[in-house]
Amino acid sequence: MTRRDPIIMILDGHSESCEAVRSILDEAGLRSQGGSDISSCLKSMDTAVGVVLLDLGLVKGDQADLVSRLIDQRPGIRIIAMADESAMGRVLDALREGACDYLAKPLHAEELTLSVRRALGYQALWAEGAQLKQRLSLLGARVEALVARAGGQRGENRLALVREGVVTAVAEVLNAEKASLLLLDRDEDVLRVVAWSGRTLKPEEAQPLDIGDGVAGRIFENSEAWLVEDASVDPRVASVDREGRYRSASFVAAPVLCSGRSMGVLCATDRISGGEVFCPEDLAILRMLAAQLGSLLEPLLLQDEIAPEESTEVDLDSPYSSLEGHKPEGDPEVKDVEIDPVSDLARAICQAAVDEVEPERVIQGILQRLVHHLPAAPVSIFLVGAEGGSLALEGQCDGGVAGDRDSLLPGKGLTGHVLRTGQLVATAEPDADPRFEAEIDTALDGRVRPLLCLPLTLRGRVVGVCRAFLGENLVPSVRMAEVIAPALSAALRNALLYRSLVEAIEDVAQARRAARS
Repeated sequence: MTRRDPIIMILDGHSESCEAVRSILDEAGLRSQGGSDISSCLKSMDTAVGVVLLDLGLVKGDQADLVSRLIDQRPGIRIIAMADESAMGRVLDALREGACDYLAKPLHAEELTLSVRRALGYQALWAEGAQLKQRLSLLGARVEALVARAGGQRGENRLALVREGVVTAVAEVLNAEKASLLLLDRDEDVLRVVAWSGRTLKPEEAQPLDIGDGVAGRIFENSEAWLVEDASVDPRVASVDREGRYRSASFVAAPVLCSGRSMGVLCATDRISGGEVFCPEDLAILRMLAAQLGSLLEPLLLQDEIAPEESTEVDLDSPYSSLEGHKPEGDPEVKDVEIDPVSDLARAICQAAVDEVEPERVIQGILQRLVHHLPAAPVSIFLVGAEGGSLALEGQCDGGVAGDRDSLLPGKGLTGHVLRTGQLVATAEPDADPRFEAEIDTALDGRVRPLLCLPLTLRGRVVGVCRAFLGENLVPSVRMAEVIAPALSAALRNALLYRSLVEAIEDVAQARRAARS
């Protein structure tokens, strides 16, 4: 057990029953505490309580709304109702108020353990989503503050402020002990540390790094972000000497791009909380910061490449002002489209997962936000069938433009490529790609549109795709797609887990009815 493991609160009117439940949970390796007085137990309830086993026989007349009140006071807590024959009439009321499951007394040990583990799993996902939302909000606040401060500075002062501010934001938002920013020294063609946190040396005392050397040099050279959970076994970095330099073996790093070119690398390592590893959500957040940083630094780092008559002031209120992706050469009609910052879209996706519980409403909320923020239509989600057959349409938002297809063959077209490889597709001219198949890579009306197709993953496996058809002359953004894909997968994971939970409850209820008949 770790101090982070949630506690199961048992509220049962019979002390023998309460002890029996605690014994079962102890054998399953689950922490619990219990009592028979609702008021005193709720007043002293540990903040680590994630699941409540509530004996409905304890609920008095003036506590009829206890379940809903408890959920309002402790968002994310999961309540499992327990009832013997005398209290069975209250079960439906408890479920309507928000209880996630019910157990008939006397309890069956395996059924109890399964129900509690399902509730803990959902509670953990809720907490993960709430934490991600909080971190995205913090990210937005830090970037807005940095933009406001940088707006009043010019030249080297502005550059120094941006560099220090971004490193501070990385350390705070990712809860990292060490964060660093390396930028390209174009005179000597090396990477130099220009800002870092958690170190005693000054940045200028650090040794420059040749492009292609070390972790940062390779990330810079390949313009790709890395998530390393364990450097001792990851083949990309197993040969790199990290002895004595870092407390942990996990880190995240992302390239800083200006006009599509690598100009630096942003890194974070050593969680403040201890041995906890970084996760895909951390990498997505770091990419957001790197994208914001690139747009802030671009007029400062590339000013010598801008002709005087073309020089313009950058709108610091829109730190991510344009999309980038595949733009057909020689076509003046194709233009970049201004959108909200990437972090706003990721926050919107996260908010959709937090606002709703029913899978269909979660998915619809996500799709509506994508239609609004990209902008695009139709936008749809397809999932692989139970037997691995065709891709089935799980949800769509047509935006009043056109509907998407009901099903797709999984191995065909650009969509099939995304499903097969887990690599996203972002192209303004999908029909120029030899993998394009019109009956797969277009909406129901058959019209060719700019395509953004993202893999949806669950436990490291691609389980579906989200695809968005942008309006004519709009260019899908690769950087934006890389950032929002993990947020989409996390939201989908919540929805699918809830669906499996409901189905499991229905199966148990059906088995009970069959056993009693």
